Order: sequence, then structure tokens, then C-alpha cells
Amino acid sequence: AMSEPSEPSDLSDTSDPSDPQAPPPDDDPDLYVVLSKSERRRRARLAQDPSRRETPEQTRARRTRLVTELALQHGFSRVGVAQATALDDDRAALRDWLGQGRQASMAWLGDDVEVRCDPRLLVPGARSVVVLAVDYDSAAPRTREVDLAAEGRGWISRYAWGTDYHVVLTRQLKALTDAVVAALRPELPEFKGVRDFRWYVDHGPVLERAWAVRAGLGWRGKHGLVIHPQHGSFFFP
Repeated sequence: AMSEPSEPSDLSDTSDPSDPQAPPPDDDPDLYVVLSKSERRRRARLAQDPSRRETPEQTRARRTRLVTELALQHGFSRVGVAQATALDDDRAALRDWLGQGRQASMAWLGDDVEVRCDPRLLVPGARSVVVLAVDYDSAAPRTREVDLAAEGRGWISRYAWGTDYHVVLTRQLKALTDAVVAALRPELPEFKGVRDFRWYVDHGPVLERAWAVRAGLGWRGKHGLVIHPQHGSFFFP
């Protein structure tokens, strides 16, 4: 005797359930909604966001490592990070220093004292200060190793022996800015880059040496500069 052919079993369905356009299972009527392209992109971006699987502390540590690695790749010597907060002690010291007239002809150092001592007034909502160090020592002979009495010789600071550091560091910081934005924007779509952070090469209202100390890049020496235990003070913070 011949039997009638049976109807295909539901178990033979080989559609991919992860496909957003695949038919939903019969027991989940909510999945009959077809997602738009923008919604599919949003969900894919969220699925790739590593911070969804991290604690806030782990996210901060990972992002700090990311910025540090990018800074080193872009030619900076060392990197430190400090919490953005008011520098109360440094504010008092700065006002005392200005009161003694020690700024001489550099009158602009007396401008924006409050802003200089609190980065949150400079960048609203700032949470961290990233301090970048660049060594400027070289293998060239020390001043004490040459005859300064010879005609045409004199004392020249080592940082002035090469290209103007404002030009060099500005170029490096612009490149680092682009790299940081590109790396963080996938998980921070609201991140607007330059509008969300600001950098300076000693031309803005920032107490860079105070922040270098707070970020662990060294201590303040009697000569006023930051001293690193291995690299001395021949570096820009």
C-alpha cells in the first residue's frame, strides 16, 4: 500500500533567527515588526560596545589605556591622567605669586585665575585631565662640555635647539585628537571631538606643571620645573 505524502515539518525550518529580516517564530508575535536600517545599525553598534559588558571602573580603565597607547603611538614620551577638579592650593600660591609682581611683563598670567585653577570652568563637564610629556633632551654636547669663551658661543636652552616646540606639539596633538575621536566615537556617538575636550601647548589658561605632578609625571623641583625620577626635567609637560 502507498501512503499519502506528509506535510513538511516545522522542524525543517533552517532560517537564521539572528537575521533581522527573517520570519519570527510563531510563539513571539512581537518580532513581526521589521526593523528599519537605522535601527538595525543602532542595535549593531550597541552590541559591539564593550562598555555594555563592563563595570564603570573597567570602562574608565580601558579608555585610559586606549588614550595612553594612542598618545605613545603619536610620539609622546609619557602620559598621566588626573581627575578634573579645582586646584585650591595652587590657586592660593598663584595669587601670592602674582601679588609679588613676579609675572613681570607677562601680564596675561594674571588673567582668568579661576579658570586656570579649575578645568571644569574651561571645559564644562570635564572629568579628567590628560597630561602628555615630551622629552627634549638629546645626544648633543652639554654646555659645560664646550668652550663658552670662544667667539660666537653662548648659553642656549636645550629645548630651543630644534624646531619650535609649539609647531611640533601642535601637529602631534591634532593627530592624537583625530585618533582619539575615531577610537571612542563608536561607543560614544554623542562625542563631538574638539568640542568635548581642549588641548594646549602652554598657550592657554592651564597650570600644566601642577597637573603634571597630580598625574604622576614627577614632582616640582626648587627650580620650578617638574622632575621625573629617570628623565630629569628635560621634558615638556
